[in-house]
Amino acid sequence: MQHTLSKNISLGYNLGCEWDGDEAEQIFIYTLTTGFKLTEKLGGYVEFYGHFQNQSTVDNRFDGGLTYLISDDFMVDVSSGFGLMQASYANFISIGFSFRFKTVN
Repeated sequence: MQHTLSKNISLGYNLGCEWDGDEAEQIFIYTLTTGFKLTEKLGGYVEFYGHFQNQSTVDNRFDGGLTYLISDDFMVDVSSGFGLMQASYANFISIGFSFRFKTVN
């Protein structure tokens, strides 16, 4: 779900569950994200997220990043984050891109 808090700030959150294909027990996932519009093309976000299973410990994590809109259909991003629990990985850095394909109706 997502809510617009102001012209430049949005709040997103998600609750769900998934199955990894190896175990019958589901994994519960959650996210809480705040997005910021810094300029017409530059955005940023911070996110608290994680997952847990019924019999295991909670794995909380935190990340943030920047996005740059090259065109209406192409965006690049860079992000970095870290785990907040012993079970989490230590930290990460990532770069990526998103492209929106137009379909014919």
